[in-house]
Amino acid sequence: MKLQHVSFLLLIAFALCLTSCEEPKRPIDYPNSSWTCEVASISFTVSSDSIIHDATMLNKYDEAIAISLVFADMESGKVSITNADRTEIYLSGTCTYGNDTFSIFLTDIFSSDIDITTTRLTFERN
Repeated sequence: MKLQHVSFLLLIAFALCLTSCEEPKRPIDYPNSSWTCEVASISFTVSSDSIIHDATMLNKYDEAIAISLVFADMESGKVSITNADRTEIYLSGTCTYGNDTFSIFLTDIFSSDIDITTTRLTFERN
């Protein structure tokens, strides 16, 4: 009798975990969303068709520059921040994803016009 109760409770706990545990997604997997990183003054929106628009960041002269964010697949977690036409890489790193946040752990800063003193950029979904 006790074994049946324990088995039943374990089954309920497992079912609750499956329904409440949402798998993290990349920002492009959240259509119609906006994201900001206060530390590096980066912001962008994701359209209904999962395309990044209006991506900007401030350079070391406090000038807003148009950028592009390129997210690799979830498994590799790689990301690059480039100029708008993707001909020059400004930053690169790896990502960890949450439900309303993601963090880029910078591995390389390629542009001397970018003045970021931290190695972790955290973005929040607005």
